Amino acid sequence: EPRRKRLPEPGLLNRGIRALRSGQAEAAATSFRQLLAANRRHAASHHYLGVALLHRGELQQALRHLRVSVRIQPFHQSWHDNLAAAEMIQGNHEAMEQHRSRAEWLRTREAEAAANAAGLVAQAN
Repeated sequence: EPRRKRLPEPGLLNRGIRALRSGQAEAAATSFRQLLAANRRHAASHHYLGVALLHRGELQQALRHLRVSVRIQPFHQSWHDNLAAAEMIQGNHEAMEQHRSRAEWLRTREAEAAANAAGLVAQAN
């Protein structure tokens, strides 16, 4: 029988996010790494690990995880904003502009979608 990967404990992503928000970057990084051990393509874990590493001053590793997160899941405008900020710190101005532009495009699309949804709700009533 093939060996099964052990699933991470429930709530690990939320625990990591809470740790990150409370300034506990090391504890947060541990949670996200545990999730990535179970699923290397977990986009949110890559993103939040990148943010945690950025808080710890580990810019190269942070950039690696932030870049992976937007390759896996390219439709989070805040992820592009965070990657743009990290690219700016690194001095990668072309990449910074690319991700800022992508974030702005996504913000515009979200606003259009919200306006369309509001119009549909108004028509239904």
